[in-house]
Formats: sequence, structure tokens, C-alpha cells
Amino acid sequence: AWHYNSEMGGTKRTEVSTLHPYFRLPKNGNGGQLLAFTKQAWIIFPLFIVTLCFPWISNAQITEGTYNLIDAEADTVLVQITDGMVWNLSDIDSLNVQAVNSYTVDRVVFDVSLGGTVVHTQSEGVAPYAAFMDSSGDYANWGPLEGTYTFTVDHQLNSVVQGTDTFSITFVNIPSGNESSVWSESGTTASYIGNVAIGTNSVPSGYTLAINGHVRAREIRVDQDTWPDYVFRKDYALSPLQEVQEFIHEHGHLPNIPSAERITAEGLQLGEMDRLLLEKIEELTLYILEQQRQIDQLQSKMEGLR
Repeated sequence: AWHYNSEMGGTKRTEVSTLHPYFRLPKNGNGGQLLAFTKQAWIIFPLFIVTLCFPWISNAQITEGTYNLIDAEADTVLVQITDGMVWNLSDIDSLNVQAVNSYTVDRVVFDVSLGGTVVHTQSEGVAPYAAFMDSSGDYANWGPLEGTYTFTVDHQLNSVVQGTDTFSITFVNIPSGNESSVWSESGTTASYIGNVAIGTNSVPSGYTLAINGHVRAREIRVDQDTWPDYVFRKDYALSPLQEVQEFIHEHGHLPNIPSAERITAEGLQLGEMDRLLLEKIEELTLYILEQQRQIDQLQSKMEGLR
């Protein structure tokens, strides 16, 4: 977080924000002065992730105040809004959004977008500041459609933007009682008999899980029924190196190893590929041992000639 000391119209204030100082410079020529800033804990090194994460790159932020989802029928707060939250319209669908400022402003301007298009703009000059209008706390009803709405909120003082927040809310409409109809729960375990698709809408034949995206884990266990200890059996048919060389010249890859074209078309099976790689390592071990045996024989013969 960046810690700021600033002055605007003779008024000094201190605030904490994730925005880089470049983005906190005075807007619209308001003559404000950024007096000082300090930086604390600004780089995150997550395990197994090479790319550094810089918080100020994110478009979504809630730093200028807090926001509440309002039950417009009862004029009560349902929940404090967090960026990316999901709300089920089957619970309550007459809604509004309230802004609560963390410093003095005299106007709050809401821009509401759906699918990248601004669908609503509201300018509020009297608290409570409501995205979809209110009359002294009597909130107007807003019935959102299903989808993800993005809210961009400018906090103004004397027509000058003091800060901007951006956050999103996804609205779904799942009838009560049907939220987890395909899942069974037993203690802390949720189970489902069938195929699961994540990030895609289909599962290839022969598989139970398809994920279109990245999977992160500390460890993955792949059960195997066959492991290449057979390479060290006396009856294992180790190919002569000359045959291996001829196969490579003809096919462009090692014997019994899938080609690049096949991997591109069909993907890589972790368990099977680990087995094949270990098979090649064990074959290399046999070749090395044989070469060492021949080296020892040659050295013995050379010593006999001295």
C-alpha cells in the first residue's frame, strides 16, 4: 500500500491506497499538491509463480470508501460489496448500490456498465449516495439483469475528482433450493457422479474432467500399473545403438517416444510419459554400463601390452 500526505484547497489529508503515485497525481488541473508518499509491502512472491504481481496494475479497486448492496424494498443494507462478488437475484432482485465515503466530498458520480457498455449514469449530491437514486434514504428499485456489472465511482469535491473506485458484481438467478442440485454433500466432501467441465462446456469422451486453463497444485499423484523395472531384466531386448541411430535418422525422435506432431494433436499423458522417460533413462544406464565394460577390457589389454 502507498501512504499519501496531500493538500487540496488548504486542507491536508492522509490516505492509504494501492495506486502508484503516477496515477494519484492531481486530475483536471485542480491545483492539488501531492506532498509526500511512502511505500510498504508492494511486491508479492507467490509460490511457483515467476511473474511478479504489482497491485497498481489492476483496474479493480475499492480505496475511496465502502459500498453496500441495498434491499430497495426494505431500504436496508444486504451486504458490503467486495469486488467480484456474486449475488443471486432469486433471493432479492429489487436492489440499489450505496456509496459511503471515507473523506469529505460533495458529489458522487456512478457509471454502470454491462458487457463493456455504459447502461446507467447517476450523479448524487446529497448523502446517502445511491447509484440508482434515492429520496432521503428511500431507495429506488433497480432490477439488474443476469451478468457482470462494472461500477466506476468518482468522488468529487468542488467539481474536482478526489478519487475513483472500480468494482464488479455478477448477478445470477438460481431458484432457491437448486443451487447445488447435482452435488451431494457428506461432511466436508462434495461429490458428483458425472463429468465436470471447467472453463469449457464439454468433456472429451473417455474423461471425467476437462479444464480449459491452468491448474496449480503442490503435488499431483498419478497411479501406474507398469513401471520400467523390466528394463533391467536379463531377457529385456535392448536395441543395439546402431538401430537406435537409424531410427532417429528416419523418424526424428527416440523409439517408443511419441513424436512432436502426436503430442501437439493428442496432448501429453503424464503417467505414460514419465514411464517412457524412465525407460529411456534405464536403457541409457545399460548402454553406459556396457561401454564401461568395454573400456575396462581395452584398458586391461593395453596394460598387458606394456
